[in-house]
Amino acid sequence: MNSTLEDSATLFAIYNSLFELNPDPCYALDKSGRFILINKTASDKTGYTNEELSELSFLDIIKEEFKESMNELFIDVLTNKKRRSYEVSIIHKKGFTVELYGTSVPVMVGEQVIGVAGIVKDITNSKHIQRELEHTKIELESVFNSIDVCVWSTDFQHEEVFQISSACMKIYGYSQEDFIGNPNLWMEVIHPEDIAKVEKMQQKLTTGQPLKLEYRIIDANQNVKWVSNFTTPIFNETGELIRLNGVVSDIHQRRIAEEQLEFMAFHDELTQLPNRRRFEKLLNKSIVKAKKANTKLAIFFYDLDQFKWINDTLGHTIGDKVLKVIAKRLKDAVGKEDIVSRMGGDEFIILLKDIKDVKQAEKMAQKVVDTTLKPIYLGKRKYVFTASMGISMFPDQANKVEKLITYADQALNSAKMDGKNTFKLYQTDYSGELSRKLEIHQALQQALGNKESMSVNYQPIIDMQTERIAGFEALLRWNDPTLGTVSPSEFIPIAEESGLIMQLGEWVIRTTCKQFSELYKNCNASPYLSINVSTRQFENESFVRKLSSILEETNFNPKLLKIELTESIMMKDVEKTIEQLKGLNDLGIEVFLDDFGTGYSSLNYLGELPISTLKIDRSFIQGIDDLGKEAIVRTIISMANSLEKGIIAEGVEKECQLLYLLNNGCHNIQGYLFSKPVPFKDIIDLINKGIPGRTS
Repeated sequence: MNSTLEDSATLFAIYNSLFELNPDPCYALDKSGRFILINKTASDKTGYTNEELSELSFLDIIKEEFKESMNELFIDVLTNKKRRSYEVSIIHKKGFTVELYGTSVPVMVGEQVIGVAGIVKDITNSKHIQRELEHTKIELESVFNSIDVCVWSTDFQHEEVFQISSACMKIYGYSQEDFIGNPNLWMEVIHPEDIAKVEKMQQKLTTGQPLKLEYRIIDANQNVKWVSNFTTPIFNETGELIRLNGVVSDIHQRRIAEEQLEFMAFHDELTQLPNRRRFEKLLNKSIVKAKKANTKLAIFFYDLDQFKWINDTLGHTIGDKVLKVIAKRLKDAVGKEDIVSRMGGDEFIILLKDIKDVKQAEKMAQKVVDTTLKPIYLGKRKYVFTASMGISMFPDQANKVEKLITYADQALNSAKMDGKNTFKLYQTDYSGELSRKLEIHQALQQALGNKESMSVNYQPIIDMQTERIAGFEALLRWNDPTLGTVSPSEFIPIAEESGLIMQLGEWVIRTTCKQFSELYKNCNASPYLSINVSTRQFENESFVRKLSSILEETNFNPKLLKIELTESIMMKDVEKTIEQLKGLNDLGIEVFLDDFGTGYSSLNYLGELPISTLKIDRSFIQGIDDLGKEAIVRTIISMANSLEKGIIAEGVEKECQLLYLLNNGCHNIQGYLFSKPVPFKDIIDLINKGIPGRTS
């Protein structure tokens, strides 16, 4: 290497750090046009390493059509010692084209030119856009004034409008002449609330980035419209922004549709109230404000009592009308700043802001419960509804959205268990109760999948006139491996509420019928089988049909089967009850009315209902020494005899109770005086012994 090149290499080494720190591609060429120095950005942009480029001339990577002009420019810089700017296309190592805008300067040592240095910018994207605009320029003139979008072009430096299509009149209400005469008009019509946003986004245009904006305008007729404005910046050869080209389209109808869709996504379609997603966002914002203001919030979880009956009996159309009325009443009952939301079905949730204390929340809760009680007139009929409600407080009980809603829901469950038509404030022990319910529900689901922990015990019903066992009542038992023995009074309501009672009840019927079919084959006696049926089972339209199928499947004689129903089931829908009872009677199945005496609504219908036997509730038998209950028992026995219906006394544990019942004409006895419920394997022994031994 000669001394001149050694000097140049030394000089370039001094400036190497400046090259490397420059974000744009930088290069240096010797007088022959070979690369002697490039920075990392240049290497990335060309795809070649420094070593690879050192073996190449700049002409080796330039596209063919630019080689002659670039060679002339290179010689001009060397010869005339001038700075020259240029646009050129190079071939990346991988074969694709990169378009550059660059500046070359002579590198001198003293008066001697030893090479050329330069810096370039990647204008591939800008050139692509520019070519597209140039390509469409010819076609643009023919369609310029015939399309619905407003096409415009302005001189950025002189703030003049070059041209604007006639569609501006349709969108803005102003003519082409108005815009040409007032270049600031397009900014003046922007909605005041959107001006700051537009001005901020416009700054991106100076970087060469095309910009798409959606904003509101106020047209010449003072109508507010949504428009979309797509703007493309145009730069000159020195990189100065000289022109803006754009397209404006009317998107008002689309935005209205989007706003409607957004409203639908966060609001309930029926009541137009915020839905759960919207409520949770609003609650979260309210929590932030309440923390700063040191105020309280109250969350009400509201549920209409027995609303399912409305839909089932009157239809969903009437049910929807009721929900609309309730939604309006709830909004009217609370403050303007408070929020009422529909969670789904007949459940609503209310957020009360700026609450001073629990007393204020409870006062408002009572107002909400009371407003529900006002009659609702639908057609010519008047309906009265009740509601249950749970309350949680921020920050007293929780400071998170999810927990506040959960705690209010738990308090609602407590209100329902407390008789409904009331409200309850969340208490910490609710979590334990609900946790227990959840454990039982989960374990019950598993038990139904593998029923080894399930069993049926049988309690004999004694006919004291024949001194024989007349029948057995089937009683479900559950001994879970984890929970231990779970009382039916605990798991049956959970099965009812969750719907598992359908599967559980069907299993009990099939299991007991199968066992007793085997019993009749191995025993001379034929005691009847009595099975309790839940509300959900009995209400199901397919109940009688499924029962008939099980009897056929297990080869069970229907005349030996008794179905036990409670008064509450009977009175829920008397007409439907009579229809179902007739279906059972047609199969030859008799019906026992269980827990009789706990409700008096059935007395009016007792003669109409096709039932064979009344079972006196154990609560009356246990208190038979009470004059009031003694009179009730005596009245029930007398009434049953006069109606020619059978009578069974449940819960008989003492000789004095038995004696009283026999003296008053009740001869069918069930209770611990004779036997506790026993497993199926012990039934034959009980039958062979006759009346089981008594205990004093």
